[in-house]
Amino acid sequence: MGSLDFPFDNTGDHYLDAAERDLDHNDNQGNINALANAKRAIDVQIEALIKVLGLKKGSSFPGRVERLKEIGIVAPRILNKVNKVRNTLEHDFKSPERAFTEDAVDVATLFVKLTNEIFFGFYGQVEYEQAYASRGRRPHELGKTATGLRITFEETYSGFHVEGYVVNKKPVDYQVKPGMPEHVPLMKLFIGLRSPEKDPFVFLDQAIKEIC
Repeated sequence: MGSLDFPFDNTGDHYLDAAERDLDHNDNQGNINALANAKRAIDVQIEALIKVLGLKKGSSFPGRVERLKEIGIVAPRILNKVNKVRNTLEHDFKSPERAFTEDAVDVATLFVKLTNEIFFGFYGQVEYEQAYASRGRRPHELGKTATGLRITFEETYSGFHVEGYVVNKKPVDYQVKPGMPEHVPLMKLFIGLRSPEKDPFVFLDQAIKEIC
């Protein structure tokens, strides 16, 4: 497990800190600024994930949220409500209610925490292997004592390096880049590996079914 580089100067946490300070004012201007910063916190996290993970960028806020859902990142429906209220504030010049503003900051806080866990706890490589030679208690090595598959996320091009091994051979060795049919299923696999609730092979089977 490793970490991914955040691609922007300001993070969601920066905007959340500003939103909390805005709430301290407890007036209309504070509500307006707090809602705006909560929305910025959500936006920057979504944009960062799309950029770093090599996802197709949606043309609208709901479209970008949908890109995250496609790889298994749960985005609560209330995110769209926060976006709509923020748009109403910007285009119809309506003041947000205090209660909703506080809820928006809380939602943004939870969303930033969720997405930060992806940045700071991303599985950069996975291996699936089946031993064909005994090594006692020593770990097996792909291609030498085990047949299997190694998939590595390459942050430089937001894609994957896939290597397949059999006895003393590596017949599979190729790159999966953004836009290729295998990219989204493999990204969904890597995101799913963060869940302790399922066997990793379940996520591999799901990825194979989506690719094939």
